[in-house]
Amino acid sequence: MPDLRDLYDEYARGGEVPEQFSYWSSNTAFGTYFGRRCKFSLRYHLWPSMYMCLVAPSATARKSTAAEDATEILELAIDGEEDVDETVPLLIYEPTRAAMLATMGKATEEYGTTPPLLLYNDEARNIFADPAFVGLLDSLYTRRRYKRETKGNGVDDLIDQAVSILTCTTPTWLGSAMDQYGFGEGTMGRFLFVYAEDRTCKIAWPFQSDEREKLKMRIVEEVRKLRTLAGNISIEKSAQNKFQVWYENYSPQDHAVRVSGWEARMHTHVLKTASTTAMLRRQELHVRLSDLEEAFERVTAVEKSLWAVHRNVLIDGEIREIKVIETAVRDAGPGGVKHSPLRNKVVRKVGGKLFDETIQHLTAAKTIHEIPIEGSGRPGRKYIHADFINGKEKP
Repeated sequence: MPDLRDLYDEYARGGEVPEQFSYWSSNTAFGTYFGRRCKFSLRYHLWPSMYMCLVAPSATARKSTAAEDATEILELAIDGEEDVDETVPLLIYEPTRAAMLATMGKATEEYGTTPPLLLYNDEARNIFADPAFVGLLDSLYTRRRYKRETKGNGVDDLIDQAVSILTCTTPTWLGSAMDQYGFGEGTMGRFLFVYAEDRTCKIAWPFQSDEREKLKMRIVEEVRKLRTLAGNISIEKSAQNKFQVWYENYSPQDHAVRVSGWEARMHTHVLKTASTTAMLRRQELHVRLSDLEEAFERVTAVEKSLWAVHRNVLIDGEIREIKVIETAVRDAGPGGVKHSPLRNKVVRKVGGKLFDETIQHLTAAKTIHEIPIEGSGRPGRKYIHADFINGKEKP
């Protein structure tokens, strides 16, 4: 029984795509096969499908390449199926709301239940262009049955639908979209945003070797076997206990995490990721402690990058403490401001702990730049706003 997770990691290795993009793209695309047939049966049902968005500055981290690589394998697996039934996923590219409902509705009529679906679009702005379409995605995220009567087309009736989304965008675009779709709740809160700053390396001639092509086709064959999985997902006692302890004590301190709505969603992301890990690694419906630990590691890494994902809305919005510090550095001009005078100026307004945390985030997001100051005594540092680094006036 091959480890599909390791096989895909081997397939993706050596390219320009950041590892976290390959990991989450393949988890989302291949996990589409599980639908709602594989679920944690708690007081509510929790199934593995995800709304996934790869985030990176424009034309840097090969986010579309990562998404297309995983989607291509899913497409090949679907096209090669001889016996097509409700366990074979639907793959839809850039649909309108009406087209998506028509495709899902037709399949529901044929099979009596709705096959799992992957909606793929390499530009998130295309998905969010139509507010009515966004409202549909919100409904499909949690409802077991979607039923809506229309004036001209009869009744849209879906049963046990499980929709996954794989898309890409930039922090700048997210910042502009937050006002319309909600920051910290609603539509944006349903997505798992994965961030990378740049590509892993630069490869001028990314040839497809015969060995890599053979590995791709092997993965295609293994992905097809996922359709046979169905039933309730169990979890071993040690993993259950670890999750309970974490859940009862989880209280994020990071400002970006607190205001983005992540806290209310992280436990769901962890369980979805742990169950997908078990099914991809061993094709079994049993979550081990190792699966849960891998899920914690992966989802925590996503949490740590939320500042970079949401930096535009955090800085340009009305988050008072962040704005105070960022404005103070900009007002200092091209010469910048030393650490101690800056801290003394704003610490009464924001508090010492939040000052240190926000400085780290602003420098990581390259909104401000930390410049070492050489001297006879202990080394110092000052901060210069990016407006003076990237513009005509440079230090």
